[in-house]
Amino acid sequence: ATLGTVTEDGILTIRSKGEVVAQMSAKSLVDAPLYKLPSKTPDYIEEVRKFSSAKLREPANYGEVLMRLLQAPNIASKEWVYSQYDHLVGINTVVRPGAGDAAVLRVRESKEGKGIAVTADCNTRYCYLDPFMGAQIAIAESARNLICVGAEPAGVTDCLCFGNPDKPDRFWQFRKSIEGIVTACTAFRLPVVSGNVSFYNETADSVIHPSPLIGMVGVLDDVENHTGMALQDDGDVIVMIGRCDNELGGSEYLAMWHGKEMGLPPQLNMQLELNVQRLTLAAIRRGIIKSAHDLSDGGLAVALAEMCVAGKKGATVVLPTEIAPGGARLDSILFGEAQSRILLTVKSSDLNTLVDMARQVKVPLFRLGTVGGEELSIAQRTLAGVQPPVVRSSLNELEWAYRGAIARIMSE
Repeated sequence: ATLGTVTEDGILTIRSKGEVVAQMSAKSLVDAPLYKLPSKTPDYIEEVRKFSSAKLREPANYGEVLMRLLQAPNIASKEWVYSQYDHLVGINTVVRPGAGDAAVLRVRESKEGKGIAVTADCNTRYCYLDPFMGAQIAIAESARNLICVGAEPAGVTDCLCFGNPDKPDRFWQFRKSIEGIVTACTAFRLPVVSGNVSFYNETADSVIHPSPLIGMVGVLDDVENHTGMALQDDGDVIVMIGRCDNELGGSEYLAMWHGKEMGLPPQLNMQLELNVQRLTLAAIRRGIIKSAHDLSDGGLAVALAEMCVAGKKGATVVLPTEIAPGGARLDSILFGEAQSRILLTVKSSDLNTLVDMARQVKVPLFRLGTVGGEELSIAQRTLAGVQPPVVRSSLNELEWAYRGAIARIMSE
């Protein structure tokens, strides 16, 4: 239903049955009172930013790390939760929970066959280490989630959860998070159309991590032209677009395996992010992408495992030597959370088309392997040739770890 039209007179006018029942200046609705509270960088910031991954010992068993990460509550399937609720929403759900990076809903009233996609995202550990960058990443990853199902990001709502703003270090976290949202939304040309703020989320002994949760909606011109994360057919080619950087700060791997919430979160190259997203959406609309999944919590190895579980298909991956400029550590390549990366699968006959599209927009693209088999195998190519797999996990093992973790935790 059409509710109204945008005017240039700066006046909000509401009519009922042709009669004006309310009228006021739009400025009076958006000019909120301003409070200039004291702001101070938290004392912990200097200490956590001293972290260097060079001092970490690489794990002896990368497969064990992957299995542990898949069972981490931040990563594991939330099926135990969403299966208890109506997630089909009047049979309008096209991409269900767990099948893609965002939910896709059919708009039955649309004669053109349009659809919408919705997602929510925020990595509070990033925001604890750097609220300005963490908030930008929350916007970027939400948009990336929508892109991966074939939707164009359209609008933002936020849910800002913080500690006591009367404390200067808490207010600093809040102010920096808002600045990060503004910076990212300006770059993506996205309006923040609504939101809410929850303060004082702390006790005498603890305070929550700064949590600028981002909800985002996108639009699909043709709801049938959507993409999920599941691997599709044997022989499909798996590629990664974007770059692997030597970034372990703020990662789930660093927290889970090494017990550290330290370092700088991954950095965001906004132009690369925009180019990666535009390339992905263009390739999906062209009809050459069979599956798409963004790299976020847990990094490359976790994303590959999630695609295998979703599609009940194995994959054979060989990491090319050029995937990590400057010689990043293997644990950083597998489990680091560098931004602006998406895994895509295509038919082998469409690979050259995707390579040409990536070259035109100057987006790095790496061929990783192929779909098929009953296991996820990840090996590394070095100057000496392809090395034995560092990860070799069966589909049954991956599914047990990923899909059953929350249920096992809740039954304890």
